[in-house]
Amino acid sequence: MKKSVHLFIILLTVIFFTGTNSLAQTTYLTATGGTMGGSTYVIAAAISKIITDSLDGVVCGVQSTGGTVAQLQLLKRQESQIGTCDPAATDAFNGVGAYIDDPMPFLRAIAPMYPELKAVIVAKDSGIKSIYELKGKRVSIGAVASGTELTNKETFSVLGMTFDDIDARYLGSNESAQAFKDRQIDACLMTATDPAVIEMTSLDLVEILPVDEEFLRKLKEAYPKYSSAIIPAGLLKGIEKDVPTFAFWNAVITREEQPEDLIYNITSALYDNSEDLVNTSVLMKTMIPENIKELTIPLHPGAKRYYVEKGYSEYFNKDVEK
Repeated sequence: MKKSVHLFIILLTVIFFTGTNSLAQTTYLTATGGTMGGSTYVIAAAISKIITDSLDGVVCGVQSTGGTVAQLQLLKRQESQIGTCDPAATDAFNGVGAYIDDPMPFLRAIAPMYPELKAVIVAKDSGIKSIYELKGKRVSIGAVASGTELTNKETFSVLGMTFDDIDARYLGSNESAQAFKDRQIDACLMTATDPAVIEMTSLDLVEILPVDEEFLRKLKEAYPKYSSAIIPAGLLKGIEKDVPTFAFWNAVITREEQPEDLIYNITSALYDNSEDLVNTSVLMKTMIPENIKELTIPLHPGAKRYYVEKGYSEYFNKDVEK
């Protein structure tokens, strides 16, 4: 009897320590995106699933935020490990603009995502025919602490305005769509391919305005992260000819302290499962190694090792990768 009891205790001890050791060996990560239902959120959710399914001993969750600004604060506080961010991350890395007193030199890139086409959107019955006519109008400027809010702030500065010159509404993409339906806003500046924009155009609630060369020149001069772009005809309902606009690249980012092997394996998993990302969002067709030239913060050593091993070092952004 004593022998049986001793064997039982030994067995329980083995099970306990094996279980404890297994838990200790699990790495828990959080990937962040923008507002629920938005492009970066659904992509972040897909990234978290790929990481969890592909890497042994790694569990990755997903968290929605107001946008890039909030994502960067989570990375800063080490409450997340992976972000899906716009070029506000570049400003943070360089300690310029809104981040002059809050630099984040620890930010590192993993992979390019897609060029984010911006759209100046107005209600069909607003009477607004130009981006210069937004003064005094009800304008959705994005969720508080979002990349959209920052883009709007920069856009209005180029127009010689601040948020005090408009009736600013802090609304996420889905909230903006609802506000157009309820005739509560006149305009917004959003990502052209956001599901909310697709919904608004399909319901014939809005139209998209072109921006002129003079505005683009001033914008690129003030904020080099932006580039001239085109919303192609047919991309959205009602767009029968190309619409001049501006854009910037989004990227998957992390902190430099993350282990090299971990980020190498994450980078590899993302490219090995890129079809899953494209199925989640067609925008991710541009997540190809050749587009690392569009990255504006340095690569994490683990990601850089992946690109070197796969023969893509010729595509490094030489202004960033020293």
